[in-house]
Amino acid sequence: MLSPLSLPRRSATWSEIFLPSVNPELWRRYQTILDNPRYSHFRRIPERIVRFLDSFQIDFDRKAVHEQLLAHYLFIAVVDDAIDSGQEGVAQTVFDRFSNVAVGSNSASNASDVAIVTEILTRHIEEDNRMPMLRALQRAHREVIRERAARSVGAYIKHRQALGRATAKQSYLLIRSALNEPNRELCCLMEEIGAVGCLIDSVIDIGEDHRSGLLNFDLTAGTYAMLCFSTAMTGLRVLAKRPSLVFLLAEAVFDNIKDRDRAQAPAIPQAESLTQPIAQSFRDSVVRQL
Repeated sequence: MLSPLSLPRRSATWSEIFLPSVNPELWRRYQTILDNPRYSHFRRIPERIVRFLDSFQIDFDRKAVHEQLLAHYLFIAVVDDAIDSGQEGVAQTVFDRFSNVAVGSNSASNASDVAIVTEILTRHIEEDNRMPMLRALQRAHREVIRERAARSVGAYIKHRQALGRATAKQSYLLIRSALNEPNRELCCLMEEIGAVGCLIDSVIDIGEDHRSGLLNFDLTAGTYAMLCFSTAMTGLRVLAKRPSLVFLLAEAVFDNIKDRDRAQAPAIPQAESLTQPIAQSFRDSVVRQL
């Protein structure tokens, strides 16, 4: 019988208890990545989502949800960095892992960081949830492609909102098994928050995206004002349904602004392969939910 992995200077985590099949080298690599100060912003996101779930006054396994979301956001952060650094085959690595091409015990020491975090993420996904998660990733990918092709700010806003909803659905699917029962209201609200998050991210970063050649329309004072207005109205609609979210959303916005320099993506030629839109969807939509 396999025993849970034990790590020096750490108490046992939910992952160690419920992911006993993870080989020690793979787990060591994962913890090294997790401890990287570069990802401190991403480590704070799961706790905010746990506090958001508390506002619903529902029963859920807090440790399970925190560890699942931690794996999810670390995955997002590492994929983003890999694309920014020009690493090849990132998308293929991700989808290979989702297709059960696992990191074996003999290859963990040589595997890329992307392979490591994707492998740990897939260990948190129950088998009957794997295809819905994959479909949510594919949907997000399609929306990013459409967003990049948008020729007006209106179309851009529409696709940003759809992208946020798709990636928020990923988070819900990931934690659903840790909830005492499915909660459709929670899922819908998470999707709405995801839409707001994507727009807020755009308000913060659209100038840099324009300078990097990632927009397919002209950024003017008028188009920026339209983006800000749509973001404000979308956010107010969410707050009207759940006023208690105002402090969590304000905290998330402040955290995003502080993280702006770290998360800034370099210009990437438009002829780049579709691995770039996939990675952009991971960072721009999922990370900015809460």
